[in-house]
Amino acid sequence: MAMEPQLLILDEPANDLDHRNRRRLITYLKGLSIAVMVASHDLYLISEVTQRCVLMNKGRIVADRPTHELVRDEDTLKQYGMEVMRR
Repeated sequence: MAMEPQLLILDEPANDLDHRNRRRLITYLKGLSIAVMVASHDLYLISEVTQRCVLMNKGRIVADRPTHELVRDEDTLKQYGMEVMRR
């Protein structure tokens, strides 16, 4: 962040984090004033830090919607092997 980027790209940023540090990461990402792109299977993290979600399967976009809609679309998530969110 010292170089003041306009875009931050993260791949599975919460992997291997305990609950406390995962929460710290989410809080940090939510506070950024730059664009953030996150590749993750963690739908809870995605739902908290993104506004738009693109679901890919075998290199192809199969869904592109507002995050709050896509993470609650059980049929689409199940079709592509994603864990359905329960809250």
